Amino acid sequence: MRISTVDQNRCFYTPVLSSIKGDGEKCRSKVLRMALSNKQYSRLDEAMAPPRSLFKTIVFLVFVGCSFLFIHTLMSRSGDRENGQELASPTFKEFYECVYPKLYPLKGNYEEFWYSFVNLTKECDNLDALKALDIRPVENTDEVKYVAYPKKDEDITMVTLGVGHDVDAEVKLKELYPKTEFFGVDPIGEGNKDIYERKLNGTFFQIAVSGSGGMFKSHVFRKGYGNEMTMHIGAGYFFGEMLRKPKIDVLWIDTEGHEYTVLELLHRGGEFEKRGVKVCQMNVEMHKDTYKESQGEKQKFHDFVWKVLEDGKYVMLKPFFVSWRNKGFIRTFIVNVADKQCTDFRLGHPSNRAFALLLAALLCSFWLSISFLQDNALIEVRTASPIFQAYNECVYPKLEPFKGNYEQFWHSFVNSTKECDDLDALNALDIRVVENRDEAKYVAFPKKNEAITMVTLGIGHDVSAEIKLKELYPNTEFHGIDPIDEGNRDLYQDNLGGSFYQVAASGSSGIYKSFVFRVASEKYSKGYRDEMTMHIGAGYFFGEMLRKPKIDVLWIDTEGHEYTVLELLHRGGEFEKRGVKVCQMNVEMHKDLHEESQGEKQKFHDFVWKVLEDGKYVMLKPFFVSSYKGFIRTFIVNVADKECTDLYLTPE
Repeated sequence: MRISTVDQNRCFYTPVLSSIKGDGEKCRSKVLRMALSNKQYSRLDEAMAPPRSLFKTIVFLVFVGCSFLFIHTLMSRSGDRENGQELASPTFKEFYECVYPKLYPLKGNYEEFWYSFVNLTKECDNLDALKALDIRPVENTDEVKYVAYPKKDEDITMVTLGVGHDVDAEVKLKELYPKTEFFGVDPIGEGNKDIYERKLNGTFFQIAVSGSGGMFKSHVFRKGYGNEMTMHIGAGYFFGEMLRKPKIDVLWIDTEGHEYTVLELLHRGGEFEKRGVKVCQMNVEMHKDTYKESQGEKQKFHDFVWKVLEDGKYVMLKPFFVSWRNKGFIRTFIVNVADKQCTDFRLGHPSNRAFALLLAALLCSFWLSISFLQDNALIEVRTASPIFQAYNECVYPKLEPFKGNYEQFWHSFVNSTKECDDLDALNALDIRVVENRDEAKYVAFPKKNEAITMVTLGIGHDVSAEIKLKELYPNTEFHGIDPIDEGNRDLYQDNLGGSFYQVAASGSSGIYKSFVFRVASEKYSKGYRDEMTMHIGAGYFFGEMLRKPKIDVLWIDTEGHEYTVLELLHRGGEFEKRGVKVCQMNVEMHKDLHEESQGEKQKFHDFVWKVLEDGKYVMLKPFFVSSYKGFIRTFIVNVADKECTDLYLTPE
């Protein structure tokens, strides 16, 4: 890094950070900021920067103004509702007038409400207003579901939460309305994936969907029903980030007790609305006493119904009580009669005044966010750690000649930087080797005896190194991720006592091509192959599913998807925004795994330069593997975060 002399301040910089001369610590601080931001220092820039106190005062005043405007907007819209400017649809009004007086005497009595709901409300199915809906039955093996038939000839989206080895009703819906795109979700792949994809040409996701992400108990069907710990994805995230369908025309929910946490998100102002997702119609099974421990399902059902009546958005039709195994559950058909895209009924529009206020509040909030970012950028003074300074001084001049030349950078990186592993500053790290069958991984050994978290992204049927890590440091909690269940789940759970997630983690969620390893079976030959697999965003996985603010050890071998994960780890990236820090990583950097180029050499080049710009990580133990198109292994250590350095670095 070459920064021009700043004669006016008698402060200049030579290519080695330690060779800073001039007016003492003040000068050193300025040059260090230049080095980390890759920007030249200018006294004019400093003079034009607003004083911090003035800037904070402005930001505070803007915040107060925005808060007042936002409250005023809400009050205006609330007044509009009270004045009748936002009216419920005629269908909902008639439904409400029928249902409310029947249910009101039971309000607050969860037990009686549960057992009386069906008989009290079923006669409200015969209202004149409901004749506008063309409701048709479609039958499964042991139940009847209902569909409000579309009035227009257009493509629709159908989602099944809980396939349960039975798609007879979905098949009948497909016959009834062929222009249906199907998406099925179930934590059990055996029996469900095949029938959903083969009979419906649908997309199958082997997960559970509920109110939030994580590992939770599920009541699942294999040869019979049983409780298992399964991986859950938050419904808001699934519909908003994975399906990315703004309108779900048909949703069937049979999730054995987890339906309530999904339904909570569907109310006015809930997560679905915030994510821009609308649901037009649902068949839902409402359960109770699924597990030995009470989940308060009767109260949840009671509260959901009253919130539906408060919202003015849905009507609950075709109620049916099923007596099963001395428990009983309620089926109901729920129709959105408020949203214009779902129904021909139209709601009154917000007044122009309220809309203008809301727009002004949004613009004001946007300006405030920008102001905060600018303020933080102006006042932040980042001091690189001594380890990073020594590393940067060694690496930068070796790599700078290749900057912008992606091909040469890729092939020169290892040989150019490997001698930087021998820096004196790195002696503060106790780096140890743990070997897999065909590679060496590295661990910066903890200096304190505390529990640590280890995550494997891409297991690849080999946990030899994880076992050695467990022997080396038994106080380790393991979490493993791989889109292939066979061979990986048992290895990870049996050998490590770890949690296994059958999914791929990358930069964003969806169904993407993955380069996966299969063991020999009747269906597959042994080896690597391209398959379309389910991906979840790494930020969501670490922030919402694992919910671990500190990942001590992360190993990434995701066959090309590593770059989209690594992008999230930079300063100001999604991991920082979610409050997740990663202390050390072993990463394989691939190229040319798929027929179509993914621009991996440029991604690798850009990642390295961003690492040097951030001043957060050092990249050690580089190794080029020439087999199978060639890839780079590297050991990356966080030398900037205090929680990480306190645990892994020897105090000076």
